[in-house]
Amino acid sequence: MGNTPYEAGFISNYGGCCHCNSNCDHTKETGTDCSYYDTSSGSCYDGSTHAITCDVTQSTCEATTGNVWYAAGTVGSNGCCHCDETCDHSQETGTNCQASYYDESQSDGSCYDGTTHVVTCDVGHADCEALGHAWYAPGYMSGYSGCCHCEESCNHDLETPADGVDCSTRYYDVSPSPTRGPTAAKTVAADAAAATTVGILAAAAAGAAALL
Repeated sequence: MGNTPYEAGFISNYGGCCHCNSNCDHTKETGTDCSYYDTSSGSCYDGSTHAITCDVTQSTCEATTGNVWYAAGTVGSNGCCHCDETCDHSQETGTNCQASYYDESQSDGSCYDGTTHVVTCDVGHADCEALGHAWYAPGYMSGYSGCCHCEESCNHDLETPADGVDCSTRYYDVSPSPTRGPTAAKTVAADAAAATTVGILAAAAAGAAALL
């Protein structure tokens, strides 16, 4: 109660910007220097303290003389992104990047391919939708198993595993850290009965249920 849903691409009457970058028709925005709830606005280097702050717009950062703004996803000289949010981890060449981020390291969500029934962890909303797949927010818990899709960003206190289910064996991220990019995914295998059209459809439905 008290929550208000907004349709995809909703533009705020207050700032003239979409709530989220994903599904936003930017040609309809009237605001400038927009900041979105699903995407980092960039990082800001403070020339006096040498500190870096994440999710800061360019105008806010450069309003202070000596500050330097970096676009979201910027990889620093250590080979790691300044910030985990909106980082393309495949571009990182550093080691133990999780320890160097200036924001809290977290999963970007999980992405379900309805054709192959593969779930991949640490995939952002926009990237998943660009593939035509279904995206689930970080910490999403399967209604079937009662376990999170991914261990990273999972609130284990909220998990309600079904009888006989060990959640530690159900996570689709093969390591607890998403800092090396999208992790190798597990596949729901179809049995020999899937050789027929009916079998394939049945296996697909079963696979989707088991995942979601």
